[in-house]
Formats: sequence, C-alpha cells, structure tokens
Amino acid sequence: MKTITTFTFLLAALAVTIDCPPAAHASHTAINPTYRGYTSGSGSNWRGYSPNNFYYTKTSGPAYRNFFVYDLSSLNNVWISNGSLRLRNGTTNYTGTKTLTLRDFDVSSAFSPAASYGDAGSGAILGSGTFAGSNSGQYFNFNLNSTGLSSVQNAILAGGTNYFGLGGILTAPSGRYAFDYTRGNPADSQLELGRVPNSNPIAYSDDKSILVGEDVLLDGSGSSDVNSNYGDLIVSYEWDIDNNGSFDASSPFPTLGLSDVDLASYGLGAGIHDVRLKVTDRWGATSLYTSSLEIAAIPEPSTLLMGVLAGLGMLVRRRRNK
Repeated sequence: MKTITTFTFLLAALAVTIDCPPAAHASHTAINPTYRGYTSGSGSNWRGYSPNNFYYTKTSGPAYRNFFVYDLSSLNNVWISNGSLRLRNGTTNYTGTKTLTLRDFDVSSAFSPAASYGDAGSGAILGSGTFAGSNSGQYFNFNLNSTGLSSVQNAILAGGTNYFGLGGILTAPSGRYAFDYTRGNPADSQLELGRVPNSNPIAYSDDKSILVGEDVLLDGSGSSDVNSNYGDLIVSYEWDIDNNGSFDASSPFPTLGLSDVDLASYGLGAGIHDVRLKVTDRWGATSLYTSSLEIAAIPEPSTLLMGVLAGLGMLVRRRRNK
C-alpha cells in the first residue's frame, strides 16, 4: 500500500460562526451553574466558586458585575440551535426598565476578583435583554446571539471538562439592586440550550473514465453535511484507491489527483475499478461511498484505417515524384 499523505486533525480547535438556523427539531436542556458570583472593580464583595452563592447586580453606588460558569461536558454529539441565560428576578428594589448585557467570561484564566471584574466587562457581547421593575419574582430569558451560540458550541466540541462562561453588566436609570439573592437555588440562573443531534455526513464522489497513461482527479466535492447550518463541516476526505479495505490518502480537501504512475503503483490498469471515499465530520461521524474508475486501453488501429493511411502515403509519394 502506498500512502500519499496524512493529516492530523485537531477537531476541537476548529472555530465556526453559527448561522442561527430554525430550531423546529431541537430538544431543550437546562444546566445549573457550576460557579457564579459577583465582583467590584476594587475586588470587594467577591463571591467565588460555590453554586449556592447569591448574586446581584447593583444599579447605583459601586459598580458590580456578575459571572456565571457552566460545565457543558454532559453534552456530546449535538449542535446548539438556540440558547439563553434564564434568571429569576427576586427583588423589587428598583424601578424603570433595565438592560442586561452578557459578555464572554474567560474561564481559562484563574479566578480573582479584580481580573473577573475586568473580564466580565470587556469580552465579546454574547447576548442581551431588557426587563422592568414591575416583573419582580419572574424569570427572564436573555437570549444568546450568534457569537454566543458559537462560543457554546466550541466549548462543547473542546471535550473534557469544558466550561462556558458569561459575564453580566446591568445598566439602568435608577434603583439599587436587580436579580437579588438566589438564596442558594442554582436553578435561578440556568443556561437553557436548544440542541440538535448530530447526523452522519453524506459521502459522494463522481465516477471517472480515462485512458491508460492518463492522470485522474478524484472528486468528493459532492459530499455534504446535514448539520452544516449549525456549524458542522466535513474535516476529512479519505480514499481507498485500490479498494483493499485500507485508506491510502487523507486530506481536508475533497479532491485528490493521481498520475498514471500513481495508478500503476496501486495496480490499477485497464479495466473498471471500485474506489471508496470516507468522509468525517467534526464529531467524528463518518460515511462511505463507492464510485467507479474506468481505465480504457488505447484502441489498436483498425485494418481499414491502416489501409486508408497506407493509400494516402502512396498518393503523397507519387505526387512528390512528379
């Protein structure tokens, strides 16, 4: 067996932007926070890791910022179609309409009050929402935008203990506290996600027909991924050129060029041969397709054609001798 090339893929490192497709076929799950808390710019009033810590956002006096961290390791082989941060508003100590902006919270760095305060206010905006002071005791869903959905999906694809973090900043014209005191109930700050199960990609390659001595371009660009709207894609195209059960070439690209020398090295001469293509998506799901490669022998000149050519040669010689 001849190996043309081999690629190593870091599937979890691939990042995509999700197009927010419809969630008609999505099921939903709610995840309690692993960590949550609040902090001020000076580092005071820090609450750290326990999911039973209370949290609040002040709308007057020293500024406070919230953070929420979720463990997504229970989610596998799924694509996120929609998501929101669901918070219970447990206080009446404010008036007017408020806006809560959700930002990326970097959970890869060590937790510290000062660092968390800055991080919760400087990351990419992942979502937002508004609520009113008259809605005390109710739950609010602050929807994630496409950047937020992509962040969730990439955290899931990372595998292992994969945390997703949100930082909250509240702006309001008046009042003192909003979303005050969960009183130890983690369900008061859940991450709600719509999820679609991963489907196998669809492999396809064109049949090819060449003459002995010609090169060929195998083409799997007709392959597709059912979950492409959610950020999935085909990351690997593997070819079993001589159909012996072992894949001889692997590439992130759908086409593979083979010279006549390559074909001969795989024992592919005149005749019709099966060539297998395997495609793999970001979750490692695969699909196979078998196409045909016809290598036709160069035809021998016919007796009639040889006679015509001989007659033409004699005619040319006679004219030259005149």
